Amino acid sequence: MRRTILFALTVFAALTAAILISSGLPAASRAAEGEALIRVTDENNKVGFINAQGEIVVIPQFDGAQEFSEGVVAVLANGKWGYLDSAGQVAIEPQFDDAGPFLEGRALAGVKEPGIRYGFIDPTGQFVVEP
Repeated sequence: MRRTILFALTVFAALTAAILISSGLPAASRAAEGEALIRVTDENNKVGFINAQGEIVVIPQFDGAQEFSEGVVAVLANGKWGYLDSAGQVAIEPQFDDAGPFLEGRALAGVKEPGIRYGFIDPTGQFVVEP
């Protein structure tokens, strides 16, 4: 059963990559150039990522994801946001209650204490402007 699901997901991923790349969408063209991965969602609404060749790089396991920015993408896991790099590896462990895309080396991140407060993090996940 698991093989059938993985095979179906692989076929779906390959077809999605081909359609997206031929569409000329910015995220797809960046993926084709090796700069980012393409977000896919499985039948359980879990998010994963494929490369431009349609190969699964990150098996769908996240509850949400944003778009790639500056080589990383914010992903939601168990109610916390973290970041993956363009190879699909964890760049910043999920620890934030809200997170935004990186811009000029900084990203807006929120933590609840007791209400949500925002600050800016660097690419290592450390606050450079405290919430």
